[in-house]
This record gives sequence, C-alpha cells and structure tokens, in this order.
Amino acid sequence: MVKFLIIFFSFFWFNFLLSQSPVNSDLLEFSDKDVVFNKRTSINAPLLVSKLIKNKNGDREKFDAIFTWVTSNIKYDYSEFYLPTTFNPNTISRILKNKRTICLGYSNLMDTLCKLAGITNVTVYGYAKDGYFDVNDTIYVHNHAWNAVKLDNLWYLYDATWSKGKVEYEYTPMAKIIMRWFEKHPVKLKKKKLRNKFNHHIKDICDLNSANYVYYYKRRWLSQFFHNIVALLPIRVKKVFKKGITKDYYLSDPNLFSITHLPDDPIWNLGDSRTFRELETDSAYYYFNDSILKNQTRQGFECVECDRYVELNTKAKLKILNERSKKFNNHNSFITTLCENQIASINFKQGYFETDSLEKMQYIDSAITSYANTYYSLKKSKDDIKKMTLMHKTKNKHKMNLLISDNKIHNVFMSSKVKQTLKHKTNYNILISQSGAYAYTYLKKSKRVKHFKIDIKTDKLKPFPEKTISNLYKNLTKKQQKLDSLVRIIKDKQIAFDSLLVGISLNIWQQVKYHDSISLPFIKSIKLRRKFNDNYKKVIIDVRKTIPGCKLTYETNLNSIIYNPSDIVFSLFKEIVSLIKSKSKLQKECLEYNRELLRAKEFSYDEVNTFKGNVINDSKSDFCWLASNYSKLGTTLYGLAILSNLQYQVIDLINTENDIERNRNYIFNHGMQIGYRETLKALAFEIRDVKKALKGVKKYKKNYIKRIKK
Repeated sequence: MVKFLIIFFSFFWFNFLLSQSPVNSDLLEFSDKDVVFNKRTSINAPLLVSKLIKNKNGDREKFDAIFTWVTSNIKYDYSEFYLPTTFNPNTISRILKNKRTICLGYSNLMDTLCKLAGITNVTVYGYAKDGYFDVNDTIYVHNHAWNAVKLDNLWYLYDATWSKGKVEYEYTPMAKIIMRWFEKHPVKLKKKKLRNKFNHHIKDICDLNSANYVYYYKRRWLSQFFHNIVALLPIRVKKVFKKGITKDYYLSDPNLFSITHLPDDPIWNLGDSRTFRELETDSAYYYFNDSILKNQTRQGFECVECDRYVELNTKAKLKILNERSKKFNNHNSFITTLCENQIASINFKQGYFETDSLEKMQYIDSAITSYANTYYSLKKSKDDIKKMTLMHKTKNKHKMNLLISDNKIHNVFMSSKVKQTLKHKTNYNILISQSGAYAYTYLKKSKRVKHFKIDIKTDKLKPFPEKTISNLYKNLTKKQQKLDSLVRIIKDKQIAFDSLLVGISLNIWQQVKYHDSISLPFIKSIKLRRKFNDNYKKVIIDVRKTIPGCKLTYETNLNSIIYNPSDIVFSLFKEIVSLIKSKSKLQKECLEYNRELLRAKEFSYDEVNTFKGNVINDSKSDFCWLASNYSKLGTTLYGLAILSNLQYQVIDLINTENDIERNRNYIFNHGMQIGYRETLKALAFEIRDVKKALKGVKKYKKNYIKRIKK
C-alpha cells in the first residue's frame, strides 16, 4: 500500500508539493551546536534525542530542539517518488543514515523522536492544497502527511515538510538575463528634426524661419536590431527547491492551517467544525499569503477526542480513522484502502500467533473481511482516480477556454484600434499629399494675380453710362462683403485647425511614449503564466482585473487627443480648402470689377493695385498656412505609424499569452495522463497483492480447519 501511495503522490503532487509554503518569514533561531552532531549520534535515534533534550526544560523546549534538528538536517528527497520500492517511511534508521525523506518520513521521524523524548506526537494523513487544487474542487485522494503534537496539555499542528522549504517554478538564469536586459534596455527613440520641403519658400515668403521646425521620434536602428535578436531567445522556467527553515507551519493557528491542510480525520482540525465540503470551497485559499502566516497567533487547544485517540492501540486507531474519514469525505477511498489493508495485516498476525481456536478463527475471518474490503476499496479507487483525472482535465480546458475567449475580446479591441490608427494614418497621408498640392496651387495663384493686367489707357475710353457704373459698384460691394465674411470665416477655421493640429502632433508622441499602460497588464500576466499560474489563481485574477480599466483609459485617451481631433482636422481641412476656392473665385471677380471701375475712371491705379496686392498677400498667407502645417502633419503621420506598430505588439502579446496557456494546458494534461496511467498500473499491482494476500489467508484458514478436524 505504501508503494502505491508514493507512486500516486509522485504524479499528482510532486510538481507542486510545497508550492504554498513561503520562505520569507520569521526564521527559526538556532546555532550549529544545536543541530550539528557527529555521525554516531545522528544515526542513533535514542542517543540523538538524549543529546537534543539535554538541559531542556518542559515539552516546548524539547520539541523545539527536535523540530529544529529535523528541519535543519533532513533534506527532501525527490528521488523517493521514482524509487518507491526502496522506501519505507517507518524505517527511521534509514532516514537518519541518508538524511533524506519525504512527507511520510518527516512525520514518522517526528513521531519516533518525540516519543523517545516523552512527547505525545501523532501523524496526520490528509490532503494539502497544491498547485492542481482550485476552490470548489472535489478531493478524491490524500497526498500529504503532517503532525499534531501535545505540549503542556495543549494540542498544536505543524508541518515539518513545509517548514523545510518549498518547490516552485523560477526563470532559468538565461531567462533572467534576457528579462533584465529588456528592463535595462527599453526601446530607445531618437529625436529628429523633420525637414519641411517648403522651407526655402517659407523663408522667402512667410518669414517664419526656425520657428517652423518640428520634431519627430525614430527608433534607433541598433536598439531595434538587438531587441529583435534578443526577442528570438526562448524564456524558460525550471523547478527549484527554495531552502529556508521557517516558522510558518510551526505550531500553527488551526484556522490558518486548515486553509491548506485538510485531514482525513476531522478531529485534527482542532476545533474547526466545518464540513469537508466547506473546507473544499473555502475561498480564503486564494487570499492566503506570507504576511498572514507571519502574523498568526500560535496557541494550543484542548482536545478530549485527541487525548482518547492517542490512548488507543494501532488497530483501534485505524478503525476510527477509517470510520471518521468515510463520514468526513466519502469521495476518498484511498484512506479506506490504507486502513483496511493494515487492519487485515494486524488481524492475520494476531490470528497466526493466537492459541485459542475460536479467537484464532475470529481473527482470521476479520483479516479475510478486511482484505476483501481493501480489494473493493481499491476497485472504487480506480473509479475515483478516473473521476479526479476527468475533473482536472475538464477544469483545465475550461481555464484555457476562459482565457482564450477573454483574450479574443481584447484582441478584437486592439484590432479595432489598429484599424482606426491605420485609417487615420491613411487620411493624414492624403492630407499631406493634398496640402502639398494646394500649397503649390496657392503659390502659383499669387504669381497669376501678380500678372493680372490693369495697364489701361483710360483717356482713350468712352465714358461709362451712369447705370453701368452704378451696377458695377453695387456688384462689387456685394462681392466684397461676401469676400470679407469669407476671409473671417477662413481665418477662424484656420486658427481652429492650427490649434488642433499642434495638440495632435504633440500628443501623439506622448501616447507613443506611455503606450505601456495598455501592454503592461499582458506583460505581467505572461510572466505569471510562464510559472504555470492560471485564470483561477488570485495573482492572475488581480492582474486581469486591471485590463478593462486600462482599455477604457487607453480608448478615452486615443479618442480625446488623437482620433476625434483628427476627424475634426480632416473635416476642417476640407471646409477650409473649399472656402479658399470660393474666396479665390470672389477675389477674381472683385479684381475684374475693380478693373472695370478703373476703365470707368471711378478707381485710380493705386486703389486697384492696393486691392491686387491684398489678393496676392492673401494667396501667400494661404500658402504659408499650409506650408507651416506641412511638417506638423508629417510628425503626426510618423507618430501614427509607430503607434500602429505598438498596437500590433499588444496583439502579439495577447497571442503569446494564449500560446503559453495552451502549453500549460498540454503539459498539465500530459502529466495527468501519465499519472493516471501509472496510478492504474500501481493499483493493478496492489489489487494483485491484496488478492494474493486474501488467497493466502483463506488457504491458511482452510489448512488450519483441516488440522483441527484431524
């Protein structure tokens, strides 16, 4: 039975054996003289105990000395999982010699040493919530052993195994180097001056000089090159044992202890009256952390049932454990198998040495019954292990689908942002192209107006009729009023356009620099998932909770400082260009009216030249407006290009997280499948041995009956 249990533990518990035990806690205080003895002393249990408790007063001091020595000298032995045939947790001399063992060995060693010191100590079988466990799971097995100790008439709980250290996943040294490199060498942007192709015209016509210069940011090519190279390197994790003898699970508060440790016999909860299902569904498991253990109150409890239990003989203890465990957790047949198998062995030994025929037969019959019960429990265990494997696989698939469906929403969101960014990038491309074309158009217009002919010999012209002159004045006045109104409207819209464009061209780079606000939650989640955390774990839940808020802030910022202002800029540009066309038409008409009035000798050459100069200056003003904004449009376009790349990177992060979760799902299911297969093999051997033992007892009974009859 021990062989089977250890094989079972090896596949369903090994990977996460000590994952809940923190090491950064208040350490046990001891010196070398408290834990270092010569080899002769350390391999002899009675001699060792006598040395440990020498000059110690009271149970507490004696226990502390034993606990400190065990946790300091006995290492956790992973190889025991894979060599079950060589391991017997009851062989204390072997543990002391090799200084290695697993949880059963730790608990039995503490039993032996405490007994030699006159301290009442009990091994407690149960389930320790490991990395596979999630709140609301049904527990079909037990996977751990710890102890209860009676000190100064009060009972305490402790776990020597978890006080030794913990196994957890860590990044490999190479992975740490890669991650540190990315932290120390973030993406570097180089500030560059954006050259305006209209600069030579601006200096001659607009007189803006260096005030017209704008800047953009470009990723340094060397930085980009190394980032791309380093990103190809794989980031791996490995299992490590973190040493650190702590007091986290030393004489612990039972209410805290029961968060992670569920005994098969409920009396070892020391007053916690909750049902097994209530313990399975205790959400405190997700909020359990180092600080809670550090600040716990260590106090003992009176337990009458515990006192009665320790007074019983081994067989009575096994019977009570079997009965209580069935009532407490009827899903776990493994403890029944363990109890019935040992009871059968005890009954057979008692029957074998019994001289009274009637009692001998009673013992033999009891052994047969117990072996039969062991057989049926083993058969039920096969169904239980199948149910457990299916439960974990189904749950694991649900975790994966939960993340993928959640990330699908985030992927759609980021894809929509990319689409919007690319749309605005295209619009700015069009805007730049149009602004360049219109700038040259307005520059040519000023030259055309400059060549507008007004050299007229008025002395050779006949006088215009009064009515014609009156109509000319009337039409000119109407056109001039429209023109003045149009000029004011254009000027107002140009000011609004300039203000918005300046804000966008500055804000786009702020958004690029602080783009981590949307990518950071996914980066944190990826780091945690690489260590095999999933969507049920609180560390992941806490990170994932921040994503909706980050998305809302990100979307609000983009809409308020880039997308919405850009839409207004595009609209304003179309309106301004359309109005300028109308203005040019009106200016041309007004020029013609001015020339006609000059012919009518109503206007002088100076008046017409003045109006002509105003039109030329207005055309130059339109050119300068477009030319001065040309570079601002360019830097905004560069910013949108980088922003779209960053948004694509967030989509890559989301896809990477999905891939990591799929890999976790595969590794988990693969391990579960191997464990299931190996456990079935172990169960088959165990069933064979039980059947063989049952057959042997029956044969012994049959032969004994024959001898009696003779």
